[in-house]
Amino acid sequence: MALTNFFPRPSLGDIFVRKNLNGNEEEAMILSVQYSPKAGSLWQATMNTKNGIEFVTGDAEHRNIYDWRPKGWIYDDANGNWYSPADKAKIDAERAAVEAAKPEPETKDEFLVADAAEITNAMTKKRGVLPKLSPPQLPQV
Repeated sequence: MALTNFFPRPSLGDIFVRKNLNGNEEEAMILSVQYSPKAGSLWQATMNTKNGIEFVTGDAEHRNIYDWRPKGWIYDDANGNWYSPADKAKIDAERAAVEAAKPEPETKDEFLVADAAEITNAMTKKRGVLPKLSPPQLPQV
C-alpha cells in the first residue's frame, strides 16, 4: 500500500496532538511503539490520553485536524497533508519560486478605466446627456 501522507516512527515520550470535537487541542504521550526495521514506515504505538489509551499507526491516512499527528506539524491546505516544519518550509519555498518564475502580464491595467471622467463619458455616450433635476422640495410642516 502506497501511503501519501504518513508520519515517521515516533520515539517513546513523543507528543501527539489533535483537535477534539469541542474545538480544544488534545495532547497525548507515546507510551509504547512496535515496529519492524524491515517494514520501513509501518509502526504501531499506544499513547496515554485524558480518556485512557489510544492507538496510532503509521499506515493510516492522516488527513484532517481530528486525527492524531506529531506536535508541531503543519497542515497544508493545497495538498491536504500534514508536514513537519522543515518539509513545510521547503514546500513553501518551492511554491514561491514557481510564483516568481511566472511571467508578468504585458499590460496590468488592460481592463481598468483610467479615471472617473472616462466612466462619465462612456455613460453619456450610451444614454445621452442626463437632464438636470431641480433639488427636491421638502413639505412644509
